[in-house]
Amino acid sequence: MKVVLGLLALLGAVVAAPWEDDDKIIGGYECKPHSQPWQVYFTTSGSRWCGGSLISEYWIISAAHCYKPAEMLVAHLGEHDTAYAEGTEQRLQVAKVISHPNYNKGNNDNDFMLVKLSTRAKFNKYVQPIKMATSCPTAGSRCLVSGWGNVLTSGVGYPVLLQCLAVPVLTRSTCTNAYPGRITKNMFCAGYMDGGKDSCKVRPPSPLQSISHLVLLDMRDYTVYS
Repeated sequence: MKVVLGLLALLGAVVAAPWEDDDKIIGGYECKPHSQPWQVYFTTSGSRWCGGSLISEYWIISAAHCYKPAEMLVAHLGEHDTAYAEGTEQRLQVAKVISHPNYNKGNNDNDFMLVKLSTRAKFNKYVQPIKMATSCPTAGSRCLVSGWGNVLTSGVGYPVLLQCLAVPVLTRSTCTNAYPGRITKNMFCAGYMDGGKDSCKVRPPSPLQSISHLVLLDMRDYTVYS
């Protein structure tokens, strides 16, 4: 079985995680172009790195495990097809990076990071902030994952088009039974217990939305076979 392990990201909290191995969105589909105008990815030394979600003109929420010094990060906004210039992109230098003070590398608790842009993002129909959730989604509700993660279960195949995937939120008991001793109070699970569709170690870290509100960022799965 496979499920997505996520970290809750509320307003005032900071979000989320690569682990070892590939970053994946399995069984997803191409998002409607520019339907996720808060989606961000970072490059470092010209190479695609992690990502996050735009939450204001100057701020992006991302993953503490993705930390790089600010001068090494450039934020890419307004993207859909990364293979060519669409005329919608904004590429902005990062000015400051703030990891959650209680980030735990061992279990990835509080794997959140705030990223400040050196220049304010220009809002338009291609670039918009996402609203922040103020509570956890309930079990059974459906959320949306998006990102440019690996789409192959074996091997590497990174898409150039932004991918989306709808996943259901699982009960707390299902989550803790699947990952005994691994789930902190800041985490919950979403995904399919029978596999086939999944968000696995997504890079760039991707937003998980519930009714267009940011719930969590950078879903990763522990893959459990039974």
